[in-house]
Amino acid sequence: MLIDSIIKTLGIPLFCIYIFYLVLGFQAYFSVKNIYIDFQAFRDNKKVDEDYFSSFVMLFDQLKKAVLQKSSKVIDNRIDQIWIEFDRKVQTPVASIGSYSNSLILWGFVGTLYGSVKAFASMSDMLVKETNVSQAFASIMHGKLDVALYSSLFASFLAALATTLVTSYLGSKITKGMEYHINDEIYKILNE
Repeated sequence: MLIDSIIKTLGIPLFCIYIFYLVLGFQAYFSVKNIYIDFQAFRDNKKVDEDYFSSFVMLFDQLKKAVLQKSSKVIDNRIDQIWIEFDRKVQTPVASIGSYSNSLILWGFVGTLYGSVKAFASMSDMLVKETNVSQAFASIMHGKLDVALYSSLFASFLAALATTLVTSYLGSKITKGMEYHINDEIYKILNE
């Protein structure tokens, strides 16, 4: 049957897409975490990893030069550039983690639909072949429909865990901490 062959080929790609979204979420998390670690090193006057934080160092240096030149327009421009960089390197990856988590739930639902279609296709085959309806329903519930429901449960659990733990950790500690310290750094530069 055409539907059965389509269903058999969907299982592995769905799993790969699910793993892909998990990897994207963790990549965004570690990107923000590395920026925060480098920012702490910068704040403590230690060596900074140039890959993650070099643009912030450059913008703070440009702000110091603008303060020395006493050009209020350039100072305002540099401060805006610092916050734009913060949004690009910190806020955007944090927001994307929530999007990836929501996508995981949707892909879990696709798994539920996949398993349900597989179960009902199996049920129709069993009802055609057998006269014992209770055995046909038992066959569907074990190994077909339970796969559909477990895929939704698994996707929802991981997405909820990622959203709750990672986003709240990034949102409260890293993002708010960096906002505070960037404001503090700007204040120190302006009042030198």
